[in-house]
Amino acid sequence: MRFPKILFSLCLAVCILSQSLPALADEGTSVIPGITAPDPAVAADEFIVKSAQLMDSMGVFFVGRLNGKFIAGMGPGFNSEEKWTFNTGGPILSSPAADRNGVLFFGSGDKKIYALYPNGQLKWSYETGGAVVSSPAVDVDGSVYVGSKDGYLYALTRSGA
Repeated sequence: MRFPKILFSLCLAVCILSQSLPALADEGTSVIPGITAPDPAVAADEFIVKSAQLMDSMGVFFVGRLNGKFIAGMGPGFNSEEKWTFNTGGPILSSPAADRNGVLFFGSGDKKIYALYPNGQLKWSYETGGAVVSSPAVDVDGSVYVGSKDGYLYALTRSGA
């Protein structure tokens, strides 16, 4: 793994100030004390996130991953505890949105817009003509607006119609 020069310089400065140097693993990756990395046997896209997360008032975060999993979790970084996982058929690049009842909305590369209850159960899904990579917007009535790669803007009611 290669680090940008600025990141390497920052890490080196922190190590010098703390008077400790990170060890290097056999494959040359940095092992920094206090940071727990994911198991290297797990596929890289298991942890890759390309969208902003949404956090509720209880500190639970909701985010989609490139492997098509939408997760709810608590805690920082790789050490977070997953509360539940919902699987889609494509990568998730869309940031989630929520209505006032906590229903979660997001799009997926499988051409669908999803609505999940706060416990991770599917409320509804709506298939579009293209991948859904844009983030949904929810109005005060619970209607959901989201664009798709098919060139259309979809306006769906809280029931998914």
